[in-house]
Amino acid sequence: MPDLRTAAAKLLGIELYPDNMPQWAQDLVNQVCRDYELNVPFKFTWRKTNRQETSGRSWNDDDGVSKSGRKYNAKYAIQISQGWDEMHCKLVLLHELAHQIMPARESHSEAFWKCAYSLYRRYGIDMRYAYECEKNYKDMARTIGAEFLAGIW
Repeated sequence: MPDLRTAAAKLLGIELYPDNMPQWAQDLVNQVCRDYELNVPFKFTWRKTNRQETSGRSWNDDDGVSKSGRKYNAKYAIQISQGWDEMHCKLVLLHELAHQIMPARESHSEAFWKCAYSLYRRYGIDMRYAYECEKNYKDMARTIGAEFLAGIW
């Protein structure tokens, strides 16, 4: 029997994954969705770039508007521009999945960063690496990351 995400995607006519999305990334998304009971099929956009770092965006609100106010044609979507550093890509994908797990109003809040760092730890991102990548992004990322490194969480 297919999982709820697969069934919902089929019903809505949404492809779960684009053809160019790496298998490891599909497997990671499937695992996170199972572990966190995310049954909403996301619209994925996956691009490859020739940069080292990966970037991403996430939409998870009911009106299809990103946190920056930009309109998008799907209520639940993740956009990844994949760089050549696979570990960084995995971190960015987990960051965007944290946006899907948390309510939209929690964008980059303390609760969001606790969720994100928990994902990094659970799915094999070295915590020092995660901290170094995220510490300059938002003040709360630095605070919560330091607490994870210190073993508080």
